[in-house]
Amino acid sequence: MLIKCPECNKEVSDLSKICVHCGYPLEDWLNGTLSTDSGNKLYCIINGTKKDVTYFVNKILDGSWDDDILKFNLRLMEELDVAMLGFVEAVEECGGAPKEYNATSIKELRCRQRAIQASKIHCPNCKSTDVKRISATERAASVIGFGLLSKKINKTYKCNKCKYTW
Repeated sequence: MLIKCPECNKEVSDLSKICVHCGYPLEDWLNGTLSTDSGNKLYCIINGTKKDVTYFVNKILDGSWDDDILKFNLRLMEELDVAMLGFVEAVEECGGAPKEYNATSIKELRCRQRAIQASKIHCPNCKSTDVKRISATERAASVIGFGLLSKKINKTYKCNKCKYTW
């Protein structure tokens, strides 16, 4: 006969000693020697990893998380590696710890931001990203006005901060 695992809520055989999905000791639970209450802790599978979210869920549900929002957000990012607002919404929506929560991790977001910043054109002189592309019209006008003495021949970009062209 199939029963639901008290840990992951998936169906498993009542003859199994442990849940094939999460490893929960079913034999002890069926014999009554193991409680499903794991010390009143709340768990959530966040991006595929089971994490204790008791502190965060209790703070969100009793409304005390916004007393020191910066500390709460930093702790949430360090311990759970997720952004605060999405997780707060998920907890409020289900009225407790969601069974599973998938979001882009903070590490992944930071890595993506670094890649975007590195791909931006920056001035080789002052490293500023406040750079403007010199248009073909602007180059042509400079060549016509100054001839071979034009500073814009073979130049593509101009830094708006230090005025360097390259």
